[in-house]
Amino acid sequence: MGDPFRRLILDTVSLIIAKDANGDTLVELLRVATPDLDPEELCADAAKREKLFKTLKLRIHPDKHPGDMERATALYQDVQPFFDRCVANIHKRPSKQQQPKAAAPPRPMKKKSNGGGSSRSTNAPASGPQNRRGGSNNAPTLRIEFEFDTRKKWGYLDRAFDQPSFPVRGCSSDGLSALVAYQCINARGAIAHGRKTERFYSQDQVLQKPASVDEKFAMRGGTKVLQGVDAAGIEAIKAEIVTRGPVVSTSFVLTEVFSKRPENRGAFLLSQMTKCHPVLLIGWRVTNLGDLWLAQSLKRGPSDSKKKTAICIPFGQFGIDKTILAPINSFENVPWQHGPYFNHDMSHAPEWRSWPSLRMHLSSSELERFIESVGGGTDGSLIALHEKRITFVVRHKEMLAHSRRCRLKEIRWEKNLGKWLVSCSFV
Repeated sequence: MGDPFRRLILDTVSLIIAKDANGDTLVELLRVATPDLDPEELCADAAKREKLFKTLKLRIHPDKHPGDMERATALYQDVQPFFDRCVANIHKRPSKQQQPKAAAPPRPMKKKSNGGGSSRSTNAPASGPQNRRGGSNNAPTLRIEFEFDTRKKWGYLDRAFDQPSFPVRGCSSDGLSALVAYQCINARGAIAHGRKTERFYSQDQVLQKPASVDEKFAMRGGTKVLQGVDAAGIEAIKAEIVTRGPVVSTSFVLTEVFSKRPENRGAFLLSQMTKCHPVLLIGWRVTNLGDLWLAQSLKRGPSDSKKKTAICIPFGQFGIDKTILAPINSFENVPWQHGPYFNHDMSHAPEWRSWPSLRMHLSSSELERFIESVGGGTDGSLIALHEKRITFVVRHKEMLAHSRRCRLKEIRWEKNLGKWLVSCSFV
C-alpha cells in the first residue's frame, strides 16, 4: 500500500499531463510505462500508440494503488483526454524546434501538420468536414481561450441563472431537466439582448410537458448535440460556450462521494444519485491537476450570487462531456422586455444599444405609428407620454431581442429633413 514506486508513477504522470499536449509530452507520458519506446514509431503506428497507452493505464489503474485510490481514480480519468490532445498535436515537437541545426543537409521545407515551427494554429479539424446540423462536433476555427467563464464575459448572466424560480427541493427528474434547459435558454436570451432581461421563461414553462432538455430545446428551434469523446470534441464544446453561451450536459452521473464534498453540498438534486443529472456548463478552468469544467450550482441565494460560485468537474469524469446539448436558436427574435413596443429599423446603427440616448428621425406616418404603439396614458396623447414619464421599449424590427427601454424627452419638426426628431433617454 505504501509502495513509493507506485506513488512515483502517479506523481510523474500528474506532472506530465499538466504540460502542453504535443508529440514530446506524448513520448514522455508513454515512456513512464515503456522506457525504450521508439518516438518515431509513434507518429506512424496508431495501433502501437494505443497498445502502449493501454500499458500505461494498467500501471495507474486505481486497483494498482489501493493506498491512494481517490488520486489514482482522478488521474486515470484525466489521462485519456490528455492522450487524445497529444495525438491530435502529435506532429508538434517543441524539442526538435529548439535543437541547433546539424551539419547534415537541410530538408527542403518539409510541411509539418498542426503548425510545426509556426505559432499559427493550423489544426486539421478546424476546417471541419464533421459539420452536421444537430450532429456531433462542429470543429471551430476561432482561437479558444485558455480559461473561460461566461459570467466574466457577460456579467449580467447571474440573474439569468437565478431564473426560472422553481423549488429545487422535491423536484422531479423531469422538473430538473426542464429547469436546467430554461436556465440555458434564459442565459442565451440575455446574451442576445445584451443585458439583464425583464422577461424570462419561468415556472409555468418549466412545468409544461414535454420536460427533457432535448424536447425543450426542440420546441424552440432545435437541438445541437456535441460530444467530448476526443480533443476535437472538447474544442467544439468550448467554442460553443465562448461564442453562444452556456450548454447542458445530459450525461453527467452524480455520485455520492462527489455530491458530499463540502463545496458541492446543495449543488445537486440528491434524488438523482447514481443517475444522469443534467448540469449547466458555464466555462472551464485549467489547474496543475488537470482541466475542469465549471458547472452552475442549483444552490442559489444572495450569498451565492456574490461569491459567483461554480462547481468544478474534471474533464472526462462522471460522463460530464460525453453528451452536451445546446439550443440551435439564437433567441435574437424573442422579446426579452415587457412592452409597450415601438419596432423600428435600426440596421443602419448596429451599435445603437450602447448609446447614452436615442434620436430617431421619423416620417409623419412613422410618428403616428409611434404614438399608437407606445400610447400616452389614458388619453393617448404625447403630452401625457412626456409628463407622466411613461416608459416604452424601442426594438429593432428585424431582431426583437435587440431592444432598450426608453423615456420620451422631446419631439420636434426638422424642416430641413422633412421629418420628426424623436429624442429618448434610456432607462
